[in-house]
Amino acid sequence: MKILIIILLTTSVCFAQSVEIGFGFSPYNVSSSTVNVNFEMGDTDYIGRILSYFFTIEVSSDTKYVIIDSSVTIKFNELRNHFLGLGRLESIRLLLIKQKVSDVDVKFLINERKKGKTLKEIAERYNLNYIEEIWLPSKDIYTKIFEVENQ
Repeated sequence: MKILIIILLTTSVCFAQSVEIGFGFSPYNVSSSTVNVNFEMGDTDYIGRILSYFFTIEVSSDTKYVIIDSSVTIKFNELRNHFLGLGRLESIRLLLIKQKVSDVDVKFLINERKKGKTLKEIAERYNLNYIEEIWLPSKDIYTKIFEVENQ
C-alpha cells in the first residue's frame, strides 16, 4: 500500500510541473509599442448599385448627383461615403426605411445605425413592421441588384 501511495504522489508531482526550454522570435519590432495597420477601401461599387436602384443618379459637369426627391439632391460621393462601413443588406434596409418614410433624412438614418441602433429599432420608430416591410423585401431587392454576381 505504501508503494502505491508513493507511486501516485511521484507521478502527480511529475505531471504537475513542467520544464520548458526554448527560444522565441517575433517578426514585429518589439521595441515599438505601436504598429501601423493599413486598410484598403475594397470594392465600394456596390453602394452605387444600391443607390441607383432606389434613386435617380444624374451627372452634371463631371459630378454625380443623387436625386433623393424633388427638393433634395446630394453629391454621389458624399452620400457614398456615409454608407461606407455598412453592409449591402444593411444599406438596402436603411434605404427601404427612407423610401417608406419620405420626411426622414437618409444621412440621419445612417448615423442612427452607426450609433448602434438596430434596424428594427429604427423601423419601429417610424411605425414600420420590420419583418414585413423591410426585412423580407430587402432579400428580393438584394437578389435583383446582385444577381449578376451570383451567376
